[in-house]
Amino acid sequence: MPREPGPDVDYGSLAEFLSALAYPARLELLRILRFPHLVSDIKLAPMRVERGENPERLAAKQTIQAHLDKLVDADLVRVEAAGEGSRRANVYTVNSQKVYAVTEDLRKVSTIYAGRGGVGEVTGTLGGGARGTPAPKGPRLVLVHGLYEGKAYPLDGGDGHWLLGRRRGIAISLDYDPYVSLENSIVRREREGIVIEDLAESKNGTSVNWEPLAKGRPRVLKPADVIGVGRSLLVFARE
Repeated sequence: MPREPGPDVDYGSLAEFLSALAYPARLELLRILRFPHLVSDIKLAPMRVERGENPERLAAKQTIQAHLDKLVDADLVRVEAAGEGSRRANVYTVNSQKVYAVTEDLRKVSTIYAGRGGVGEVTGTLGGGARGTPAPKGPRLVLVHGLYEGKAYPLDGGDGHWLLGRRRGIAISLDYDPYVSLENSIVRREREGIVIEDLAESKNGTSVNWEPLAKGRPRVLKPADVIGVGRSLLVFARE
């Protein structure tokens, strides 16, 4: 039986990276090491406190060093020597390129179920669909960060109202994103143009160009505006 095509991911390497990251303390270290640190400068609170232990007690330097060594072995953290003589010491910094590559591989894996039909069917893309299908014309929202990146949601025809949310079957369904409310926002055509409004029942909010929308305050969309709902981003396009 021929093997179904899958995402271009080295599963072996990805498994090694995930194994190296399978400790809350190491994930916290990646956050701390956004800026270079000496081991002596790292303050790491215990991620799990057992009964009878002091929750304010910091992790021992030996424990921090052991976690750092594992992250360095996985190439998720870089180490460089600084100083001279007796002042020479190792400086640790997150390898942002490697962390980015790992997260992108995870995103590719998350698209495995895409294309099975239903909400995953592609309507159109910015650069044209598969096999030369032209991109849709007219006003539309294009998903630029999410499971179906490149999918376009046309904003023409119908009654001029388009619900955006996690509920399946609505005009702009982002059913894969658990941080989107079932009915999160409404996009509609008005005299001044296409507007978007955060719904009163939305628990997670809506933003335009990273500015949260106030309830009951619709905003007119301009070309290239970035709409944020949950962990997803869509861009408004006109032509």
